[in-house]
Amino acid sequence: MPDGVIPLGRLDQPRLIGWMRRALCLFYPQDQFAETFGLVITEANAVGCPALLHRGLGANDEVASDPGQCIDTTDPEAIAARIAQWRGALGHRPLARAQPRFRMARIADQWAGQLPVPPVSEPDFQSLSNDQRKVQHD
Repeated sequence: MPDGVIPLGRLDQPRLIGWMRRALCLFYPQDQFAETFGLVITEANAVGCPALLHRGLGANDEVASDPGQCIDTTDPEAIAARIAQWRGALGHRPLARAQPRFRMARIADQWAGQLPVPPVSEPDFQSLSNDQRKVQHD
């Protein structure tokens, strides 16, 4: 195991967020399977943890809060150089920010706006009342 890497196993949400806030970065080296939305990346950025990602794959470039987060993760020298750069930076890492356009409530509203809404008619209380009387007499 490389120096400074701490295997944590499964964590509950509060502990996970605590560790991410203190981490240098979330290393997400996936270079073949495209994460279609980038939820892991968005969540890391939302708690201030920059993600180190493969450039040009899926949503990585779009979702990263800083272009410097995306590199060629198949190049060990590029990975080492970026980590060294982030460790040497004031504050030890780039500032990761949540992007308001990726908030779950906003995404849900956008999807809801795309879905057809069936017309809502007023309930017929008279027929409901008659149906209830029928049930009581039967």
